[in-house]
Amino acid sequence: MLVNLRLISEGKAVFFFDTIYDELARLIGSIVDRQPERYSPVQHLGLQRQSSGCLAPFTFSEITAPKIKHTQNGFWVIGGAGIHIASPSTEFGLNLLCGLAKVKTLTIGEVKLGLKGSFVPHGNIQPGYEMVCLSPVIVAADDGQNDFLRYEDNPVRYSERLRQGLMKKYRDYYGYDPLDDRFLFFYDEEYLKNGLSACVVKRFGREFFGQSAPFTVAGSLELTGLAVQAGLGEKTEMGFGMIADRKLPKRASDGWR
Repeated sequence: MLVNLRLISEGKAVFFFDTIYDELARLIGSIVDRQPERYSPVQHLGLQRQSSGCLAPFTFSEITAPKIKHTQNGFWVIGGAGIHIASPSTEFGLNLLCGLAKVKTLTIGEVKLGLKGSFVPHGNIQPGYEMVCLSPVIVAADDGQNDFLRYEDNPVRYSERLRQGLMKKYRDYYGYDPLDDRFLFFYDEEYLKNGLSACVVKRFGREFFGQSAPFTVAGSLELTGLAVQAGLGEKTEMGFGMIADRKLPKRASDGWR
């Protein structure tokens, strides 16, 4: 399930602080879980209770726009903006679209944004396809998530941590293990050599080390599919780890026309 969320402003140019991602995470989480006493960014953000008792994870992309200019504290957007939101749950998508239709606007400081959601084709992803990151991937060095891995330091460990995370997410959501549990991850080495992949991103007052570069995966179709639908790595519900086929549109704005 893939939802395109368009952010509509009355003015031609809008400045967003980096905290826009915190606001978007809160917005999505509040729509899919309408019980405020159960909701917190750490424990429940991005998890929708299903009738089976499983949890529906989600991820979303970085904000994209036809014209965007980054600054030290945020970025300018000209001509509208948008994000992609993905989840393995169709119910999640329907609830999200219904909620967006009711909420209609998002106010951040003095900026008031109109919200318009729509379904878009997700594409048929297979292991071996060349893919891209639509938001940075963060990989915890341990289950305590107190430190984060850099792919170049230990590619094998990085790949295995991603596999372990997908296995847990698959088990939590579906209630059983996939038939095929193989998953190997390979960043584009030439891209990494240019030093363009690494970034430090702040979410909810905490800094996270992430990477964003073209990559390929090999192994389980089940785990690859879940990675596309629910994100790779940790904290996907905060806007990390969204991936897509390199042939698909990179900008949420491409789905507006």
